[in-house]
Amino acid sequence: MVNAECSEDDLPSRKVYAALEKRGKHTCTEISSWTQQIEEILDKKLSNQWQHEAGEYATKFSQAWCLVSKMNTAVGQPCERVCDFFYFWLGDMLSDKLSGWTTEPEVVIQSIYTKLNGVSNNELCANTFLSSNMDTSFLQRRKKVFDYWHDYRTIWKQLKECGSSCNGAYDTYLNGVKEKGEDGGADGAYSMVSANCGSGEHANNNDSFCTDFWNKKFKQKVHGDGSNPIPKPGDLKSKAMEEGQDPPSETEDEKNLNSCFEQLSSTVSSSLPQEAIIFYLLGLVTNLHLEDDHLLDE
Repeated sequence: MVNAECSEDDLPSRKVYAALEKRGKHTCTEISSWTQQIEEILDKKLSNQWQHEAGEYATKFSQAWCLVSKMNTAVGQPCERVCDFFYFWLGDMLSDKLSGWTTEPEVVIQSIYTKLNGVSNNELCANTFLSSNMDTSFLQRRKKVFDYWHDYRTIWKQLKECGSSCNGAYDTYLNGVKEKGEDGGADGAYSMVSANCGSGEHANNNDSFCTDFWNKKFKQKVHGDGSNPIPKPGDLKSKAMEEGQDPPSETEDEKNLNSCFEQLSSTVSSSLPQEAIIFYLLGLVTNLHLEDDHLLDE
């Protein structure tokens, strides 16, 4: 039996996407303009079964962007990472809803993101790697790798602390579904992104995702043996359960991200009914504090 505490819903990336889904009821003066411009981009780009919902999706994306724009750009805190989450969330929402061969998903997604960033003067998202050059043809795989970097420490700790009671809880997340050959989970995505970004003289230095995220997070040699402390998704379970190793210490970047996640939850909850605030904060903020407390106790 899988431990109820071992849930994908409790992973940091899932909590951020949940916040974007909730969106809150914030009002931005530009929101009607954003909605209209997004709807124009989506016009005739959605497949027939979704075309009638173009306005609904435009509203949803505008409200989520309004939420992101409400976050403060505090110096020294990399809260622009929330903009990257927004981009991947946007791509995930549209990936299976666009029409046929004539519509390139990456072009539509990038158009919406660029339009929002251009018309809203959102300084928070001005310098994210997604606002510059990035190959978006591997968007879904890159999303899985991006999410994994934010989630691997939580999964590692859960597997190590809960042992067999967590066995199987993250198998689909890490390794995909065997019945679906194209779905290799985070591990399959890791291999594809690694091949796409390359290394050495074959490195893809013209792709900002590779240079600003993949190389910095997964390829820097920080151990004495010349290795990176973040295991491949397919190796994470054995490291945590069989070898019993502890996850690497949090970097300053990761610690700052926790405060950004709290700020995001606060921004959402400020527009929710009181009952929703209580349950939402229990789900999004408390676990982050528990993780930090656990690190202090070690």
